[in-house]
Amino acid sequence: MLITHGKVIQWGQTNRILDDHAIYIEDGIIKEIGPTEKLILHHHDPSPIDARGQFILPGNICAHTHF
Repeated sequence: MLITHGKVIQWGQTNRILDDHAIYIEDGIIKEIGPTEKLILHHHDPSPIDARGQFILPGNICAHTHF
């Protein structure tokens, strides 16, 4: 599964919002996160999901953002 054109939230030492990024998921595991254009070239998903600029929170299971 390829989710494109999202704002990916990354938590870490420095929290970041990565604009126009994509996530590639294979067998239920996040395999790659990167700029949308790069992942579209590397992963030929016949029906990618366009996040349309919405937030993507990789690994976060709380759907209503209680971080």
